[in-house]
Amino acid sequence: MPIYDYLVVGGSLAGCWLAYYLTQYAQQRVLQVVAPQRPGAASVAAGIVNPITGRHLLLTWRANEILPFAEAAYTEAESFFNSKGLSLPNLAKLWHKRRLIWQITEPQQAEQFHLRSQTLLYAPYIEEITTRPTLPYLPPALAYAQIQAAQANIGVFTQNWLAYQQNKQASIPLVVCEEFNTKDLQLTTTSAIWRGNSIGTVVFCEGHWATENPYFSYLPHAPVKGEALHIKISQAPNLPYIIKGGLQIAPMLTNSAENDIYWCGSTYNWTDLTPEPTEWGLATLQQKLQQTITAPYHIIKHVAAIRPATKQRRPFLGRHPVYPQLAIFNGLGTKGTSLAPFFGHLLCKHLTQNHPLEAEIALPSPP
Repeated sequence: MPIYDYLVVGGSLAGCWLAYYLTQYAQQRVLQVVAPQRPGAASVAAGIVNPITGRHLLLTWRANEILPFAEAAYTEAESFFNSKGLSLPNLAKLWHKRRLIWQITEPQQAEQFHLRSQTLLYAPYIEEITTRPTLPYLPPALAYAQIQAAQANIGVFTQNWLAYQQNKQASIPLVVCEEFNTKDLQLTTTSAIWRGNSIGTVVFCEGHWATENPYFSYLPHAPVKGEALHIKISQAPNLPYIIKGGLQIAPMLTNSAENDIYWCGSTYNWTDLTPEPTEWGLATLQQKLQQTITAPYHIIKHVAAIRPATKQRRPFLGRHPVYPQLAIFNGLGTKGTSLAPFFGHLLCKHLTQNHPLEAEIALPSPP
């Protein structure tokens, strides 16, 4: 019977970062089960990392810990892939420092930005506030704030990690491409058996499908649908910025010869959780796009996905309170690009070294 230390269910950001750390840092034997017909929200995301969020311009949660860790993690992963002969596609570095141009349209927001920029907490992230447009195709605004942000090539990270595992010379499979069914899982006193494989711990990194997991559906999930557009802006080739107005516009991190293709999004819908793009989403994005940029554009693609968010806006990670041979890593919401490496590493230490988890993110007991 093949023996694995861990079975990771999921091949998106959470699953790949956790498998990366379990394998590379803890030298664990990991089987990863990936369902191609169940792509994660990261498959349509832009990988934007913005340190300042929300209407009240708050510094994102644990920014001074999480953001430097994310930059180091993606940079390290890029070096790792290159060292293993997985040449990254052209223009596909894993971490790109970006200046984010935030269009300020309300006097209260302008005042908040000026006040925040003078504090030690926010000063490292707010570079400049000016009344002059930084780019010729920005609509008029009260001011424009320039933020130190970033963009990670999350698609290339997950693709390269899975390719590395699939191509590794191993005596047993390390990646299985199929949908995982909990009915195939047998729990023993201290471990689990899945299709004849002995598993020490099964970690579910299923995205919004965790709401259907019989072991973890009790958690306060709050999935939210998001829609985005891929657009061509011929008047703005090689735009090195992220633009934030009615929505966000960011370069498409693809290996395409075209240098004027951009991602723009996104929407939030808590009631329609179907995976398909909608007419409402298209109309909403077009309306917000007109508020964000004045240059003409052409829509290339309309995409949608369900984000695995939580009611407390904190990730789920840790062992099941009743079945310790089961664990979860989920609920990264809109911050998955930066949260996945940080909490993937933390969960790896928790699982392999019994490193304690803070009460803020520890799993509650089922009712």
